[in-house]
Amino acid sequence: MLRLLDRRFPGVPEAYRTQVLAANTEQLDTWIDAVLDAESIESVFGRPTAH
Repeated sequence: MLRLLDRRFPGVPEAYRTQVLAANTEQLDTWIDAVLDAESIESVFGRPTAH
């Protein structure tokens, strides 16, 4: 998951890295699916993007 995030959104903040490392398999699967279509890293983790 961290590799996918780094490739899609270079410079992944430490807070997101910590979340990924603490996540269970079900949560990781959800985020892996989300990263494929996400427009922002915030949207992967279910947070709205500020415009």
